[in-house]
Amino acid sequence: MRSLFVATTGKLYCWGKNTEYQLGDMTNYFRTTPIQIDGKNKYSKVKIGYSHSCGLTISGKLFCWGDNSYGQLGDGTYDNRASPIAIDSSESYSMLSLGEYHACAITTSGVLKCWGANWDGELGDGTGLDSITPKIIDAGTSYISVATASAHTCGVTSTFALKCWGYNAHGEIGDNTTFSKNIPQLIDSGTSYLKVAAGGSSTCAITLAGVLNCWGYNSEGTLGSGNTTDLHVPTAILGGTTYSDVGLGYTHACAIEAGTYLLYCWGGNSSGELGNGSYVNTTNLSLIDPVNKYSKIGLGAHSTQTLVIRDDHKLYGWGENIYGQLGDGAMIYNFIKPSYVPFLRY
Repeated sequence: MRSLFVATTGKLYCWGKNTEYQLGDMTNYFRTTPIQIDGKNKYSKVKIGYSHSCGLTISGKLFCWGDNSYGQLGDGTYDNRASPIAIDSSESYSMLSLGEYHACAITTSGVLKCWGANWDGELGDGTGLDSITPKIIDAGTSYISVATASAHTCGVTSTFALKCWGYNAHGEIGDNTTFSKNIPQLIDSGTSYLKVAAGGSSTCAITLAGVLNCWGYNSEGTLGSGNTTDLHVPTAILGGTTYSDVGLGYTHACAIEAGTYLLYCWGGNSSGELGNGSYVNTTNLSLIDPVNKYSKIGLGAHSTQTLVIRDDHKLYGWGENIYGQLGDGAMIYNFIKPSYVPFLRY
C-alpha cells in the first residue's frame, strides 16, 4: 500500500498510502511520487509493516513512525508518530524487519530484539503480551538474519541455524505442526541457512548452498511448489537451481537466481504483483524478465506490489497501485508489467 526506498546518497524516500502517517512526512496525504523524508539523517535500510515504518541510519540508529496501536513503533507509547522518532537510542542495529503489527531488529552485536503485537507469540518472549519497547529475544543467541510476517517470525543465528515462532495454522513455522509457539523453535536442524524471508503466512529461506526452501500457506501458490497444498516443513523449490535473494509479499514471492541474476516470481497475482503480464496465480516459478539482471528485491510482509532493483541501479515496480505506491505519479489500479520508478537510483 506504500513504498519506501533508500538512495545511494542515504536519502530516504516514501510514497503511497499515508492514512496513519506511515510515510513520515508530517501529513496524512497520499503521495503518488517519491518524497524525501527526514533530511537530517542518512539511512542504510528501511522496512514497512501494515501501517508503520522503520529505518536504520548509516550509523545504526533506529527510527520508526506511523501507526502505533499495538506499540509496534517501540517508543514506549501507543501514540502514532507523523515523522521518524528515535527508538532504543542507546543501541546500534544492523538489521530490521517489520511484520503486520510487530517488529524485530538485530543489534550490531547480534542480539535479537522484538516489540509490538504478540497475540500469537510472534515476539518469541514466551508470553502473549504486547511489548511497547524492544525486548531481548532468545538471550545468549547471536542472530544474523530476521524476518517477520503477519503473525510469525523467523531468524538465522550466527551458527546458521534457523529458528521460527508465532502463528502456525498453516505450518509457517516449519516444525511439522500447526500449533503456534511463543518461543523460538529450531527448524530443519540438519541444514545451514544464510537468510530467511516471510510474508503473510508463508516462509522461504536460502541455505548456505543457495538452495531455496519454502513452507507454510500455499492456497495461491505462494510456495512455488507446483500445487496449492500447505507445507509444514522446509521444502526445496525447483531443485538444482541456486538463489542469492528472496522476498515474500502477502501471497506472492520473488527470487533472484544466483549467477544469472534473473528474476522469478510466483504465487498470488490478483493485482498483477507477479509482473508477468497477467492476473493469473501461478504455482511454479515464472521468469519475469529474460533480458535484464536484478540485484535486490523489496517486498513487505503485507504487500501486493513488488519493487526490485536492476543491475543498472534503477528501481522498477509493479502490482497494486490504487494508493500511488508504484511512484509513477498516478493511482492507476495496477501494473502487470515492470514499470520504472522515475528519479530514483540505488
